[in-house]
Parts: sequence; structure tokens; C-alpha cells
Amino acid sequence: MVDAAHPEAEAQIVAVQEVLEDIGAQDRPQLLVLNKIDAAERASVEALARRIESELGTRPVLASAVSGEGIEDLVQRVVASLPTQRYRVTGHVPYARQDLVAMAHRQGNVVAEEHTDSGTLLTADVDEEAALELRAYLDEDPFAEPPESWER
Repeated sequence: MVDAAHPEAEAQIVAVQEVLEDIGAQDRPQLLVLNKIDAAERASVEALARRIESELGTRPVLASAVSGEGIEDLVQRVVASLPTQRYRVTGHVPYARQDLVAMAHRQGNVVAEEHTDSGTLLTADVDEEAALELRAYLDEDPFAEPPESWER
């Protein structure tokens, strides 16, 4: 969170980046918010946002806690960055569907992978979309309701 109206806003960003590097957190997810845009000249805020995007590769959120401008964007960006539910899936994916194994690598964390004569034995932690795609090839349905205690 940076005070967009402060004359040394860029220096504050640099200082925070240096601290993140010092503590080894520079690769952690970050969301830069330029706050107090209601108290700053709009052209200056836009120019600062462009410089930040150019230097850091990400567009900052422009917001005002006073007027509420940009808060919806801030909430959406925070929600989008939150981890989704993961499912541990295990199954045998035929070679004709190796696109699903590639998807498990892209969208999840492959825990074990073994190639057999007919396909890939796969264990992975994946999001809901990948689990649904893999569903037909899994040993157990990750979406099945667990039995009630009296059913066991």
C-alpha cells in the first residue's frame, strides 16, 4: 500500500522491494495498491502506475479508501490471488489423454507419475477444473460424498 499523493511514493516502493529481497520474500505474490488517489493529481497517479507496470511487470490497483474508488478492483484482485481448493487424485490416464497429465502439471502439483505400457499412473493435487477433467480416469471420485458414520 503506497500513498499515491506522497511526493516520494516511488522511493517508498523501492524501499519495500529492498526489504522483501533482504528477507527472501521477493518471489512471494504481491499486490501493489496506490491509495489516496483522490488526494493526488490524476495524471501523476496514471504516470506512476505506468512506471510501476513497466518496472515490476504488474499494474497496481488505484484506490481511494475515502471515496471507495478502486475498492471493487482491489477486492477482485485479492480474491483472484487466493488459492483454490485442491483435490488429491490418483488414477491411470491413457496415453491418448496425455493432455490431462500436462494439465495436472500446469494447474496442480504432480506428486507421483509412472509410465506404464498403457498410460500414466498419476497422483496429483489439482484444482476443481482439473479434477473434473481427470474424473473418468481416477481410482476414486474426488467429489463423492463420504459415507455417514452409520454407513461404515
